[in-house]
Amino acid sequence: MRKTLYGKVRGKITIRVPQVAVEEYLGVPYASPPTGYLRYKRPQKPMKWNPRILATINLPPACPQFELDSVKFHKPGFNSFNEDCLYMNIYVPRVNKRALPILFFIHGGSNRKGMGAVFDGDILAAHGEIIVITFNFRLDNLGFYADPSNGVKGNNGLMDQVLAMKWVQRNIKYFNGDPSKVTIYGHSAGAGDAGLHLLSSLTKGLFRNAIIHSGAPTSHWFLSTCIQTSRVSKIPEKCRPGTSLITTEQQKENWVVIDGEFLKGSPEKLFTCGKFHAGSHTKQLDLDQTIGWYATNLFAERPDFIDTVKNEIKIWETMNLSSYPQALQVRADLGVFAPMMKLADMISEWQKNVYTLSFDYVSQNVPGPEWIGVQHGWDIFYVFGVPTVGHSKFSYTARDAEVSKVTMQLISNFVKKGNWRSCDLKMRKYNPEKKSINKLDYVNGKTVVTNEINFKQPRLDFWYKYLFPFNFK
Repeated sequence: MRKTLYGKVRGKITIRVPQVAVEEYLGVPYASPPTGYLRYKRPQKPMKWNPRILATINLPPACPQFELDSVKFHKPGFNSFNEDCLYMNIYVPRVNKRALPILFFIHGGSNRKGMGAVFDGDILAAHGEIIVITFNFRLDNLGFYADPSNGVKGNNGLMDQVLAMKWVQRNIKYFNGDPSKVTIYGHSAGAGDAGLHLLSSLTKGLFRNAIIHSGAPTSHWFLSTCIQTSRVSKIPEKCRPGTSLITTEQQKENWVVIDGEFLKGSPEKLFTCGKFHAGSHTKQLDLDQTIGWYATNLFAERPDFIDTVKNEIKIWETMNLSSYPQALQVRADLGVFAPMMKLADMISEWQKNVYTLSFDYVSQNVPGPEWIGVQHGWDIFYVFGVPTVGHSKFSYTARDAEVSKVTMQLISNFVKKGNWRSCDLKMRKYNPEKKSINKLDYVNGKTVVTNEINFKQPRLDFWYKYLFPFNFK
């Protein structure tokens, strides 16, 4: 049992890593239910439940979402969804150490689907001797609809994340945690969210380091088209301040907007000008990515694009750059690789503790054709230790489990120290001129990290010309 500022919580004990018990507190409320008069409003602190002791032994409901595939894939059998969903799950390893560092995980799902508990945090917590926190935030319409004229400021899902971070700062000491050693870890759209937290004045001082995994706040699919980028000379005429693109009085997409509170300007411009905080950053990528974000009308101001990219692809094919299908590679370049590397470039102009890591390990039992490689979202299973206990969607091997253990140790050491020195593996800092990358793989019977240069070249240089045609200041 642990106390919080709002009352006591009773959790449960699990042991899935030999000799390391983990206290699990599942469904701890970090905000008041965002229902009734709080629907579409900024999140509020939770009500106190003293003197009652809150039982936190079951996973909380996920936030409402139209697409259930992400939750069903990651957590087969889970079927609980409710607007009263602002809860976190806290995993505390029972180790003989005080003031443990914290990994604060922001789940992916395009900010439209998913939940904090897509992964259990106990294996990573036990293996790395760190506290792991997962949590829910409002999604899609309830979390990202924006129309100030009707009192809806937008970015409510991001404001949920801010309040969850504040809860950690105020309460994690009661769970043997050190509030000065919080690392935020975002995956996919959660990576874009994590990148925005580097920019927001509301989160300054709430975390120390950031891991941005397979996503970026500068990706074309992440932001409202009403946010200025270097890719377009002007925003659509139908934009209204603080909203997404409006057509026939309906909001087209529920994306991130400039609300003047959480986000005060174009992310690309803010990063270019060094207006970010946090001490150390890592950009983690998969070897290959299949993503569903089509770039419809992405380069409307560049009528030469279609013919140019067709000719460029022909050149790439003669160079044998990859066995991955070119159409899928183009989508991955546009949606993930180029934006992430550009983000590393922008941050490293101002801050030198930047690392890039590509998870290149391919399981012996990889599902699908030989060229499929490491798909979007597969490597995050290794981060949370899933191969060590198994999963119904994958046939993991003993080698997979060993790679997962090393991956967990790398991540945990970064959470503890802000660097990547562990397991006799040392990652080098990012060199923007050389486009350097650390690669994790399994070679000659052991997990290794190698450092290479010219990552995704010459493709990266080509995409930079179209996605980021000038220095946006």
